[in-house]
Amino acid sequence: MIDINHLPITNTDQKDTRNTSHKDTPSKKLRTSSDDSSILQAMRWFFLALVAAWLLAAMTLPVVAFCLTKNPISLSLFSTLAPPTYIMYRIAKHLFPPGRNDTKIALAKQQQKR
Repeated sequence: MIDINHLPITNTDQKDTRNTSHKDTPSKKLRTSSDDSSILQAMRWFFLALVAAWLLAAMTLPVVAFCLTKNPISLSLFSTLAPPTYIMYRIAKHLFPPGRNDTKIALAKQQQKR
């Protein structure tokens, strides 16, 4: 058996006595948040490219499958268009919110129905 009380102290066991107050400065926090936002922006662009590629594949693969097999059942692969189309709809809805004119037109249509 090894007695752990007699083992030498390693560098990782010693307390860090360096001045760490510079880690909490506002400039460090700002730099971290800008790094995070750039990473998030890259992730958003990657996700958008992935969904666009999925949408393109979902449109072309059923046509290719039908041309190769001449089987009408292969056209059922067009159902794979729904998920990427809905995701693109949500992204477009967020990027292009309705303006004032759209709101006025919607209110005018509601008043005409009454």
